Amino acid sequence: MRNRTRSFEQAKGVGDRTLGRGSFPKAFTLLHVDRPRFQATIEAFEAYRDQGFSFTDASTVALVKEKHIDHVLTFDDDFDGVIDRLVPRDVG
Repeated sequence: MRNRTRSFEQAKGVGDRTLGRGSFPKAFTLLHVDRPRFQATIEAFEAYRDQGFSFTDASTVALVKEKHIDHVLTFDDDFDGVIDRLVPRDVG
């Protein structure tokens, strides 16, 4: 986030929101990639080989599908056409 915004304060604000610090409600659940999720990541990585995903992107796709998540908040347009994406600068 800091690289995208060039702002420590904005990046810190995202971190605070993510962790539910201060006046921000806890809005996110931290998910860990265990062995079954790692296998699902490999499958997503292979299934979307033409999409240009990194392995990390593939893990996001696998988790979104497993948890039936509606949208992902990311600057990364590699997800377009695979999962619905919200661009951070467009979210108030």
